[in-house]
Amino acid sequence: MPAPPGTAPSNWASRNAQATVIAPTGTIGLVMDCDTTGIEPDFALVKFKKLAGGGYFKIINRAVPEALRTLGYSESQIAEIEAYAVGHGNLNQAPGVNPASLRAKGFTDEKIEALNAALKSAFDIKFVFNKYALGADFCVDSRGVNDLPGAVREITGGGAQVSMDALGNPKTCFNSVACLAKRGRHVQVGLLLGEQSRAALPMDLVVARELEIYGSHGIQAHRYGAMLGMVASGLLHPELLVTDRYTLQEGVEFLQRMDSFPGSGIRVIDRI
Repeated sequence: MPAPPGTAPSNWASRNAQATVIAPTGTIGLVMDCDTTGIEPDFALVKFKKLAGGGYFKIINRAVPEALRTLGYSESQIAEIEAYAVGHGNLNQAPGVNPASLRAKGFTDEKIEALNAALKSAFDIKFVFNKYALGADFCVDSRGVNDLPGAVREITGGGAQVSMDALGNPKTCFNSVACLAKRGRHVQVGLLLGEQSRAALPMDLVVARELEIYGSHGIQAHRYGAMLGMVASGLLHPELLVTDRYTLQEGVEFLQRMDSFPGSGIRVIDRI
């Protein structure tokens, strides 16, 4: 900059400077035309961007198309590679789990469309094969099945890859492990307390199928903010889990009957 009047030019100099904003979320990074969300190595081919208003979306590392162009790939080939890396968000062209294979297992066109709709905001395909995407009537009702693990293994073509007991009951824990496919994983989230704290497990199946068993406290406390952001943005719909609402007095009566597990879903006391 020029020296102010009456000052010696030697006391002033010019310099170029650049200001860097370290943003906590991906939204500002996009405004700045940046891929990363801060000062970090940019090594992933595909990244989930967290938005300030809540929610996520998936993008390709922009170094990938530039590298492919340098290697001589055409624009159509680059677009196809990008789509493969990021994913199409549906099952229509999937090599294994696709509409044809699902129809062979009894899925209707309506259920397949429900899966495709849920995949657009899912982190993993395993998160859409549940009663919230398919409807409880489409899932196995244990009350009408004598051999629940056998029923699950039949409809999944050999067993589930991942199972979870979120209730915390010896029977559900046993069935959850017994329904797994070879090298499957069981996650125990529900607490087993008192006389039920040492549940019997089918250890013969654990060894024969090389199963893995994990214990989990559920979501970590520092992830509550991200989860609530997904609720606020509409990616998660916890209200679908609520089946009944009670007054305070009705809640007292219901709490006394909780050991009988009447019905399903979550009950909420929301008024006096």
